[in-house]
Amino acid sequence: MELRVVFFYILSFFLSFFVINIFKNHLAAISTIFNLFQFCIFSILFITCIPNRKSKIFITALSTLNLLFLLIIHFQLKSKFEFVSILTDSLLIFIYTLMFFYNEMNSSNNYIIYTSHKFWIVLACVIFYAGTLFVFLYTSDMKDKMYSALWNVVNLIFEIVKNTCFSIAFLLARKPKQNILAAEYDDTNMTEKPF
Repeated sequence: MELRVVFFYILSFFLSFFVINIFKNHLAAISTIFNLFQFCIFSILFITCIPNRKSKIFITALSTLNLLFLLIIHFQLKSKFEFVSILTDSLLIFIYTLMFFYNEMNSSNNYIIYTSHKFWIVLACVIFYAGTLFVFLYTSDMKDKMYSALWNVVNLIFEIVKNTCFSIAFLLARKPKQNILAAEYDDTNMTEKPF
């Protein structure tokens, strides 16, 4: 299920580039819609990745409240919307990431976490939001010319990292299930065993 949501997100991401090229005069509106859509998709990803029912309800409620808050802010303060949107979206994604790792630590699954495709999906989300958040906060007061050059380069770098993590998730999901149990992975006696 998670991989279908990621695939749908990637398709919509490329579709947004075509829409932006066609409707260049409405760049701010398209960017606003895509940012809201991106947050919704990433919230759905966390809902599908976390098996705990209470966590799913919490994420759904918090995401719905965030979307309502952002819509109210958009109609009240259009000039500050992008700043508030990216800030709240990033903070919520960080909270969802902590919830994911907390649930993974408390689950009965005894496998190494980086062998799971869910880990790479969550890692992609948190790296993208962490990397772009701090640069966005740094460049939010700059002139448009400086802002767009720095923002575009950093955003492109983190888009590449995010899509690389998504690719790893697809490759891991395609491989037959070979979850290495943490109990079988013993690296404490490396010096005793000859190579």
